[in-house]
Amino acid sequence: MSIIWNPTQHTDQENLQWSWLRAVEWGVWPLFLSSAFAPLLLLVMNAWTLIVLLALATLAWVPVRYRLVSARLAGVGAVVALARWIVGPLAAILFFRGGHWRLAILALLWPSVMGAIGAMFRPQVGKIQVELMRQLGYEPTESNPLSAR
Repeated sequence: MSIIWNPTQHTDQENLQWSWLRAVEWGVWPLFLSSAFAPLLLLVMNAWTLIVLLALATLAWVPVRYRLVSARLAGVGAVVALARWIVGPLAAILFFRGGHWRLAILALLWPSVMGAIGAMFRPQVGKIQVELMRQLGYEPTESNPLSAR
């Protein structure tokens, strides 16, 4: 599978939870990944322009998110997004030092802002989760049909 998440080393419940979390992220993947780089882009780009571009990228993602589901990419994305804990505060410090306190607050709160915008693109998380579970090696049975399709 992947060095990031090995389903054989986890319980069924842990795999279910992992796939649910990745499905939530996958539904708005461009916005989710932006938490790792967007605060630094605010240094060279207008905030509204960046927000609109990310919203448009997510809108373009909507028809793709169910057709292209990848447990490997979802796992990598979750690791990449961890950079938000460094990138956001670092960008905020740079903005505060430059006297741009509004941009500093935006950089620090970027994940929350993107979460609010992501709510406009509400994915069918169960549909994505079923595909991720399949990729982890789970197959539907009579007692558990994985019928979210």
